[in-house]
Amino acid sequence: MTARHSPALPAAFLLCAASALAPAASANECVKVAPGSYSADRTVSGPEGSQRVKIYVSGAKKREEGPGQAGPEVKITAGPTSGTIVFNPESKAGIRLPAPPNQRRRDIKVNSQDRGDGTVTVTITADVNGEQQQISQLTCRKDGVLIEARHTIPDEQGNSKGTLVIRDSNVVVGPQPASLFAVPSGIKFVR
Repeated sequence: MTARHSPALPAAFLLCAASALAPAASANECVKVAPGSYSADRTVSGPEGSQRVKIYVSGAKKREEGPGQAGPEVKITAGPTSGTIVFNPESKAGIRLPAPPNQRRRDIKVNSQDRGDGTVTVTITADVNGEQQQISQLTCRKDGVLIEARHTIPDEQGNSKGTLVIRDSNVVVGPQPASLFAVPSGIKFVR
């Protein structure tokens, strides 16, 4: 699949999908394996297209840089219980997105399994139409680096209408500058 921006799969959906598809459970299960600190090239692919972004991770903090609806877009999240700041570094226009609701679904189950090769598989299941089904599977290195995540994209009835795949490559492990996770001055937030 060729990297492209698809109007049918907006950047905001692509970049937020992992959190939106399995609230609370998969916000970043790799951080639970180990609080990683790294940068990487991330490819997010869905049924209607794919997008490449640059990602910086420091524990629960995350910064993503990539194409948006109206030019370049930067997203900064301080952690799973905080909101996300999205801004265009050229136009200096930004928006604050609220944190996802802190409502842990009782039907979600998270299982981690050491694969014995330096990686851990995290499987997330949930009740879908009365049956416990896998909704996400993540493969992480033991240092917290995401290798691949696969999330089921549900339709209105909860049935699968495709898979969202997130892959990190060109990983550079090491401390990330605190300035990456700070909102630069001059950003004008719209309501």
